[in-house]
Amino acid sequence: MLPEHISRDYKVADPYIIQYAKNLRSVFILDQAAFVARDASFAVPYQVAWQLAIDDAENQMDDETMSDQLMQLTAAVEVEMDLCRTAFQDAKPFIKKAFPDLPSRWNELGFDNYDAARKNQVLLLKVMRIMHAGAERYALALIAANFTQPMIDALATRALALENANSAQELFKKQMQGATEQRVISLNAMYKICTTVCETGKRVMINSYAGYQRYLLPASDEARDVMALIGKVTATAVPPSPAAGIEDVTVNVEELSLSTTTDSNGNYGFGPIPAGTYTVRFSKVGFADVVETNVVVTGPESPVTVNATLIPMP
Repeated sequence: MLPEHISRDYKVADPYIIQYAKNLRSVFILDQAAFVARDASFAVPYQVAWQLAIDDAENQMDDETMSDQLMQLTAAVEVEMDLCRTAFQDAKPFIKKAFPDLPSRWNELGFDNYDAARKNQVLLLKVMRIMHAGAERYALALIAANFTQPMIDALATRALALENANSAQELFKKQMQGATEQRVISLNAMYKICTTVCETGKRVMINSYAGYQRYLLPASDEARDVMALIGKVTATAVPPSPAAGIEDVTVNVEELSLSTTTDSNGNYGFGPIPAGTYTVRFSKVGFADVVETNVVVTGPESPVTVNATLIPMP
């Protein structure tokens, strides 16, 4: 049986969910007495274990860092490939001098394979090994043509350097797969604590719409049946590019002085708020505010959707 693929339990970006967990934990500590009154398992050891889970998730190497390291290893491979190409081209005149008008001998030293191999690290490595083996086999003739033994040895050195660079790159690719899996496991464990806290927090704050709001999951992950007002905030885009969601836009229900921010997908949401007609303001530094008036909210049984598109300030 094949191993099961481990996927993220949340829909927002990794850096966002880590910061969300930190913020939620800070809010939880302020309300901890109310949690403990409901369930003693939320006592101080709980917040300690939560911080450890956050630290573990944050200490995992992120995808961007791994990609940067892979780029460095790839660049090292390119350097070695270029040195191999140079060594091959430097050797050609001596080989032709040692074996004039003998194309079959040239091909025995890799000439016929070079063009197809010059841009492929594995094939180029094979060609360099062929050339070195042939150069050793015909060392006497090559040395007589002034292709010295150190120059022959240098072909092996270049091949080995390319092999080592290639091996380091391939090993890191395999390590990346394991590191990504471990990162997802750690992030999921941290997120599971968040969902547990939010589930209890909604019960603890059932009589406070402002308090309830503090225990909503990121809007992209929260259940729709607990939301009264939802939407997505995007920025203007040049067709045919789709409008991208904007993170950290402040969304304010002005009559209630109640606010939230968009998640990494540009989504936002408010939990149960009193039924009524409201003004919703969307604001973010660098963009003109968008204000939607006469937004009628009836309750979480039928959440109203209010989207907004922000225009950058000139």
